[in-house]
Amino acid sequence: MKLVRRFSVLFVMAAVVLASLVFPAVAAEEDNYVAAHWKFQNEEGNYSGSIEDDDFRIVDLTGNGNDLEVRSEGNGDELDIFEWDDGATFGEDSGYTSDSSLRFGNTWEKALSVDPYPSEQTAYSGAYVSGKYLQTVDGAPLNNVDSTTGWTVEIIFKIDEEWNNNYNRYTGLFSRQGVIESQDEPAFSMAITELITGASDGYIGTEGRTGLQYVHVDVNENKTNHEFKNDEIYAEQWIHYMVTCDGSWLDVYVNGENVLSMAENNEILITDALFSWEVGVGRKTGFNKDTNSDHATMNPKHPEGLIRRLFCGSVSEIRFSMNYMDIEDSLFYANASETETEGEGSEAPALLENNFIYNYWNEEIAQKCFDSNQTTVEATEEGIKLSGITSEGVDPFVSLKLNEYQAAVNADAFKSEEYPYVVFKIKSEGTNEECQLFYTSSPSENNSEKGYYTADGEWQYLVYDLSYCDGWLNQRRITTVRFDWATGYTGVAEDAYLTIGEIAFFKTEEEANAYAGIVPETKPAKTEAPDTTAPETQAPTTQAPAETKPASGGCGSVMGAGAALILAAAACVALKKKN
Repeated sequence: MKLVRRFSVLFVMAAVVLASLVFPAVAAEEDNYVAAHWKFQNEEGNYSGSIEDDDFRIVDLTGNGNDLEVRSEGNGDELDIFEWDDGATFGEDSGYTSDSSLRFGNTWEKALSVDPYPSEQTAYSGAYVSGKYLQTVDGAPLNNVDSTTGWTVEIIFKIDEEWNNNYNRYTGLFSRQGVIESQDEPAFSMAITELITGASDGYIGTEGRTGLQYVHVDVNENKTNHEFKNDEIYAEQWIHYMVTCDGSWLDVYVNGENVLSMAENNEILITDALFSWEVGVGRKTGFNKDTNSDHATMNPKHPEGLIRRLFCGSVSEIRFSMNYMDIEDSLFYANASETETEGEGSEAPALLENNFIYNYWNEEIAQKCFDSNQTTVEATEEGIKLSGITSEGVDPFVSLKLNEYQAAVNADAFKSEEYPYVVFKIKSEGTNEECQLFYTSSPSENNSEKGYYTADGEWQYLVYDLSYCDGWLNQRRITTVRFDWATGYTGVAEDAYLTIGEIAFFKTEEEANAYAGIVPETKPAKTEAPDTTAPETQAPTTQAPAETKPASGGCGSVMGAGAALILAAAACVALKKKN
């Protein structure tokens, strides 16, 4: 968090006292700035009341007073919705487990049994629902949260086999009460999308798939809406869904994998401090009374928003923290050290001599840590060999998933702002000698650098200077590096290849140049007496740099073509051949 030094000490002390009243710290979680923490688990202290009678509270374990209580919609009071379910568990990469979870049984069948309207009017167009959900209590400090310095929301959940596309799609898992009318969305929502594959009757069943959604409307009423349908989820699959930001940069993780990184104004729009946070409900704008009278009777318009969806599935845990959080500190990796096998072999060996020079490759890494397009990826004794361009190829590239690679070789993650110099050791034959580096989850010309190399089968280095690229610096942590190794197709032979021997990251230009063997040229000091005659107007006599090809789009410099060559142009590539 930023400290504004111009404020007086007295003012800062007053702010600290006020913050302690709004969010009193709990010793066990003080370092994480946890504002609210709920465990939906059948253990003493996690809840009060009766789950069997749907009359209970989920206790905020921080002691901050953000308890969740049951709310009913439609004729939900006539239904038994909640019950205990099995606990959550993930694969060996995660340390998270729980012994139980809370099931939200908002099924379409239950709603139809008590709804006064025809079944077609409870579908997407009608939106009438009957069931129950959870909501923070009136006066909860979280209801009026100040999110300017960043926040993190984590949810551990699964959807039920009885989840139905007609009744449960676009259900908010954790969302803000109220709808911003100009965008027809809540100010904040982490939700389920619609059915991607499933039964013809709309049920997800055992074979169906759906996706996740993140919606945010900022203080200027600008909407962000991302659906992660490529990361499909299925019924009874436990999911850790995390959204984290620092006030200007946002990352989204699903089961430990980064699925979105972007710059965004992340301050949460609080239109009404009396509105609550909700679990298991989806809202939209209702209908005006003077229009569409049939729907207006069932679904009136009001500031809180019309409830159109209720959750069908189970929740194990939700945590709301007031800071940006690295994925390693998330619930997904909670207690990971405790679950490691003790004794011999409990500490995974480091496979790199230098934590920031990636040069350990094998076939498992080639297949697990690289995504590819129009490219065959294979591990050789020399490195990762890229080949397989066909006559139809127009965009061959590979994407190295840094988090996967770091886990595979037991290397530490790093902040991108601390390591803005990237060096590729490569050799190639048959290509068009053009490449491009992308470094955001959504590749764009503005977050990339073009490069040029010599396809002569000799080792050489590409040194990328990203020290003044916002797209690199503001991400905190780069999770994916995409390398277009033969941009376009013109001039590429069908047997073309490029081998990546090493990928290295450095803090300073001097370190990167030393690694690549580049020695900057220095001008000898002049010893002759100065000329006192009036100088003639003429062009500078400094040696002209070799021809450079300016990068289009990006902001860094990539130093290029020629042995031991340093180029003066700001947006260029410097390339050094290895002897």
